[in-house]
Amino acid sequence: MTSIALFRDQYLRIEGRMVAFERRDACRNLVFLDVANSSPFVVREDELLDLMARGQAYRVGGAEERAFKEGRKSDLTSLAQLQVDEDLKARTLRRVTYVQAWERSGLKTRKRQELVPVIEATAAVLNDRHPPQPGTLQSWITEWEKSGRDFQALMDRIAQRGRRGSQQKLDAQNLFDETVEGLFLNSMQYDVSNVYRQVRDVFTRRNRLTGDTWVPSYSTVYRKIKTYDRYVATANRKGVAVADRIYRPKTGHVSTERHHERTELDLLKTDLIVVDKDGNPIDRPVVIIAYDHFSRMPVGRYIGFEQSVAAAIECIHHATYPKTYVKEKYPDIKGAWPCWGLSENYFADLGSQFVANDFSAMLKLLGCNITFAARETPNDKAAIERFFGTFTRSLVRYIPGRTFEDFYRRRNEEAVEMQPVVTLEELDYLVHRWIIEVYSQQFHTGINDVPHRRWLESVARHHIIPLPEPEVLKAAFCLTTHRRLFDYGVRVNNLIYNGPEIAAIRTSPAYNPGGTVMCKIDPKDLGAIQVYDPGRERFVTVQQSPGSRRMFDARGVTLVQQTLALKLIKARPEKYSEDNVAAAHADLQRYIQDKHVPKDRKVRRLKAAYGVPKHQIPSPINPALSDLSISDALEHLPDSVLAGEFTIPDEDDNIGQDFTASAPTPEVLELLPSPTEPVASDLSASGTNSSASSAARFAEMARRMGVTGRGGNKDV
Repeated sequence: MTSIALFRDQYLRIEGRMVAFERRDACRNLVFLDVANSSPFVVREDELLDLMARGQAYRVGGAEERAFKEGRKSDLTSLAQLQVDEDLKARTLRRVTYVQAWERSGLKTRKRQELVPVIEATAAVLNDRHPPQPGTLQSWITEWEKSGRDFQALMDRIAQRGRRGSQQKLDAQNLFDETVEGLFLNSMQYDVSNVYRQVRDVFTRRNRLTGDTWVPSYSTVYRKIKTYDRYVATANRKGVAVADRIYRPKTGHVSTERHHERTELDLLKTDLIVVDKDGNPIDRPVVIIAYDHFSRMPVGRYIGFEQSVAAAIECIHHATYPKTYVKEKYPDIKGAWPCWGLSENYFADLGSQFVANDFSAMLKLLGCNITFAARETPNDKAAIERFFGTFTRSLVRYIPGRTFEDFYRRRNEEAVEMQPVVTLEELDYLVHRWIIEVYSQQFHTGINDVPHRRWLESVARHHIIPLPEPEVLKAAFCLTTHRRLFDYGVRVNNLIYNGPEIAAIRTSPAYNPGGTVMCKIDPKDLGAIQVYDPGRERFVTVQQSPGSRRMFDARGVTLVQQTLALKLIKARPEKYSEDNVAAAHADLQRYIQDKHVPKDRKVRRLKAAYGVPKHQIPSPINPALSDLSISDALEHLPDSVLAGEFTIPDEDDNIGQDFTASAPTPEVLELLPSPTEPVASDLSASGTNSSASSAARFAEMARRMGVTGRGGNKDV
């Protein structure tokens, strides 16, 4: 459907190029002519709309159009300088006289009835017995203005018209041109032989009716095809994106001059299966990375199973704060992760976790901007895309538990080297060590420098802006919802929060009793929420009410745990009442701690997401609810439980990106724990199972990956 009104020779500026609209081709693509070099420029209508939305395409008008036309004006100051015969000069002078008479008349328009007096007066002065019609003068005025008042624009081209041949031959030539263009310039991608056969059939049928004998030969068809512009032909046959990739000049990358000027965000669902603390397989974890474009340093990460806005916020949270925990949590890692602070501009794709309202509200509260890449344009954030390629090739492919990219290569056999042995905590440790000791210390061909050194040099020159007050950060890194306030408080996630703060808000003159207030929810702790006070224009902390806390103490309970409990209550209303959240948590806790491994991957992922509560829930276990019934209830939960926002309607899953990597060698087995080794469940004390053994395993892995100085990062 055509939604852009364009006329011939209309000027537009697209990505800095001045182009003039030419026509629409057979595929309804827009064909422009580059004014600078007269080369064709093809773009789809939806792409032009996207460029207009981003401000990279607009119609040239006003002062810019006048300046452009003035720049194109000919250097000729009089008709005497034209190197043509006297008759052509006289005809051109006649036209110029009529046009200049219209200019001197002061008319703002060129309506036919307004041009009649101008034509009559000028014809009387010139003694012209055959004056032009008003429509003819209109066309002269148009050519005169479009050329920037160039005398040559009003010259006739009688000498260039050529000879008029037979109308029958002209019809045959037009049919030949249209047939070849329609067959060759389309997405069917016919070759020359196929085009020739169909052209021959068309003319054979035509000759039976007209009596003509001319049938184009193979050479004629071939020569006609060779006259097509290669870019236009490729754009019509294979698409504009392919034509751009082949023929457009590779202008390089986005230019940045300092750190935190542009931070790219993206999500990767790794080709790796992780296990729980008992060695049972769970699922493929998700990695979200915040990547500084200038220094090529990863500034933040999230590793888990969620593909929700909460996971994206956690990545920004990790990127914002200084990473001083590395020395205490992972003492065997040599080096530091110096990245922290807020970026000026964030750049992400259209993943549901990035376009969510909570994510935009967080960045707005922090004073940051976010820009989204267009659909199917990975080149817009090529830096982080190539980082994920390096991450997969340099680290993930060496970790046992990597999934096969080809089912037939596996031959339905269980490969020993592919058995998962790494927990989510150990994967986080490996990612930390790979970033700090490997990636950030290797030479990067994209910046001709080492990322770690480039970051430190940029910080020394431009420094890092201090973080805002903790209350603002705490409110920013929370999920947002809107609730009404009542005398008993505010209800969020089936929990009631109340206190003097609620009473102060309700009595404030700035409070609207019939409206709602903004509430901020910490996904990691539901013991308290933050409510916006319109009178003081700030967020205040409101604790869980004593009555609600006696029924179920939500301190230390995560939003995922509460959501799963509420989903279980909804799925089993005959076994739970709406207020008996503690019983649902107790049964879920017993089910999570059970050694039973469910077959459904979604159930395993939900068990891992529930995790271990920070405190024991003082509620008896419901003996009537068996493990099988809980598993069945979890299996029927929607997939969006871990992929969406929990306080507003769920979002869709982002499938992430998968990379193909070759199978690791059997020697890599000794680098990580075997399936029979005990797997650590807490790295807070000593880093991993054993700091010394982990260091030795990773040192050997680093040696095999070439960390000792060979090679470098290839994600240019």
